[in-house]
Amino acid sequence: MYDAQNNKWLREVEAPFKPEPSMQEAFKVFSKIISASTDKESGMVTVSVEHVSPSVAQQWVSWLIEDINKSMKERDVLEAVKST
Repeated sequence: MYDAQNNKWLREVEAPFKPEPSMQEAFKVFSKIISASTDKESGMVTVSVEHVSPSVAQQWVSWLIEDINKSMKERDVLEAVKST
């Protein structure tokens, strides 16, 4: 839990853990709430995030899609440059 007003992590943990979760801990939790699947016929990829707040879930999916699209575009540009 995080107290946004006081910019402080509230979770109580024992060493070697700290109140602020590590990237590894965050990844473990995030990987449980995100899913992606591909439709074999159309190639369409579906990404979803489960969260108690629908608006937070929607924002995370939007960020993921933006990042994926950016990476794909950069990869396509690099491939086009290599082929010329």
